[in-house]
Amino acid sequence: MRIGITTYGFMYTAPIEASLESIALAGFKQVEIAPAPPHLLLAEHDLAKRLRLRRLLEHLNLTCVSINPPELNLISANPHLRQVALRYYRESIGLAHELGGRIVVVIPGRQSPLIPMQPEAAVKLVRDQLQPLLRLAHRLRVDLALETVPFGFLETTAEVASLVHDIGDERMGIALDVANIFGREDVPRAVEVAAPSLKIAHLSDTWRNRWAHTAIGAAEVDFAEFVGALDRSGFQGPCVYELADGKDPRPHIAGDLARLKELGLEA
Repeated sequence: MRIGITTYGFMYTAPIEASLESIALAGFKQVEIAPAPPHLLLAEHDLAKRLRLRRLLEHLNLTCVSINPPELNLISANPHLRQVALRYYRESIGLAHELGGRIVVVIPGRQSPLIPMQPEAAVKLVRDQLQPLLRLAHRLRVDLALETVPFGFLETTAEVASLVHDIGDERMGIALDVANIFGREDVPRAVEVAAPSLKIAHLSDTWRNRWAHTAIGAAEVDFAEFVGALDRSGFQGPCVYELADGKDPRPHIAGDLARLKELGLEA
């Protein structure tokens, strides 16, 4: 299995070009791009800019493996916000295609803890929202990976796996983030449940009682357990170091990569 890194953690410390240069200098060969300001806003990122970004990736010998857009809600009760999410995911699929990426990570949705939508209605809504995205994903040969997140909707691996199974589309799979399930699920069991549909794995450190996406070794995640479970499952897809803790990652990501390599991951 190979390990890449996300651009999330660089958003407020360096422009995307400098971020990619730092990622390459640290020894990473694969990258997940988070298309969000201040790095890039897809509505303003025209084809010429995307081609320049692709040339920069090639120049730095970096492969874009995935696109991971933040702050979207496919099941918002507000139809205008749902349309914003749908449009941005469509544009993210297009960006993946243009940069040679194979996967777009999709958050199934966010639920308010005070006024949550009925579960059956939320599931129907997300299925309806995913259909046009899947049609575009097939046309552009990009996979969609639904991620388990603690946002009040489809929070467990089993819930996401059930939806993916029911949809039954080869382009639809799972993004399993160890920081999102740590302290909430048995990690090896979650990998086992996700394995038949697993498209991408995310790695970052967190605490059992405080959610984070911080540097490896800073908190409580047993990375050997997670990577070992992935290996036993036969997973061969990309792994992404999803560092996003508000700190400048540049001083330590080369050392982080060395620790990740000690787990058997390759750059």
